[in-house]
Amino acid sequence: MASHHAHVISVFVWDRVSQGKWGVIGALAVVLKNALQNLERKLEEHGLKFICRSTCGGSGEKDSDAVVVLEKLCEEYTWEWFIGTRSIRPKVA
Repeated sequence: MASHHAHVISVFVWDRVSQGKWGVIGALAVVLKNALQNLERKLEEHGLKFICRSTCGGSGEKDSDAVVVLEKLCEEYTWEWFIGTRSIRPKVA
């Protein structure tokens, strides 16, 4: 679907709340950050834009949900279309 549009912007929203007890922390967070920075550089080499945002953490703040963050991005960039995927992991007892 994205290939049918003139411009594609890659977006990564880090929703820390939904990660739960075993989320990305410590050294793994550093690895993820480095991977995202590398992805951004590679996309920019090909003239593509990459946006990385994080949710605030569910403490009643405005951006506590990934959907809210995506809605704000749509308003900020005046996007007509948004095509997304979401990774959902089952909760471990």
